[in-house]
Amino acid sequence: MEALETKADIVLVDGNRFIDGIDIPQQTIIKGDYYSHVISAASVLAKDHYNKLIQDLDEQEELKYGWSSNAGCLTPRHQAAMKKHGLSQHHHKIALRLF
Repeated sequence: MEALETKADIVLVDGNRFIDGIDIPQQTIIKGDYYSHVISAASVLAKDHYNKLIQDLDEQEELKYGWSSNAGCLTPRHQAAMKKHGLSQHHHKIALRLF
């Protein structure tokens, strides 16, 4: 948010939890991507950005974890790769509890 040239007057948050560390007024909206075109558009942009990050991660990790086909869940291929190669710095903390 600090990198934006224009400071926002308000931050619309999809869900019911405020974002810590933001000094701009926030409004939470449950099912915000359904009720707000702004949140819906931001969700599409965020998903596109996330997908590009995951593709880059696959290339950096030489496809050994199958990040692109993992879809954020522990597929059998991804679990086998974690057992074979161990956890990378990119794994969520929940993975640490599973392996």
